Amino acid sequence: MSEQTDPRRYLHIPKNFSDDDAEIRIGLSAHLDFSHDVVADRITQKLALEGVTFSWHRRAARRTYEIRVKKTRKPPARALFKDPKVRELVANAPESAPIIGIGSGGRIISVDLDADSPHILVNASTAGGKPVTLRCLTCQILHELRRRR
Repeated sequence: MSEQTDPRRYLHIPKNFSDDDAEIRIGLSAHLDFSHDVVADRITQKLALEGVTFSWHRRAARRTYEIRVKKTRKPPARALFKDPKVRELVANAPESAPIIGIGSGGRIISVDLDADSPHILVNASTAGGKPVTLRCLTCQILHELRRRR
């Protein structure tokens, strides 16, 4: 594209990029030889972005690529058992798959003791949450045992 090309023809930035579903779309010519990593780095630097993911979509009819940039959804900082949503997730979890965390987008992270393995290894650096994770697992297992009685 020439330098005189209006950026609005290939660069689409939403008014509020902080919305969860907002995405930046960038059009590139498909005949250019470029590294995805280099382009992603340049976009990140030029637009001063942090915590984003890139997806590449080839549009054959127009012989272009469309790059979509989305925010990486962060997991909640804390998931407290007193929160009704967390209590519901734990209550609905299979007996053999206690929840060990909540990931980005509310995705449940669990250990399936039947399908994966009956053994658990918790490995993390100092202050990585090993005791908290084991306490969480133990509480859920005890809760299931009490419900059976």
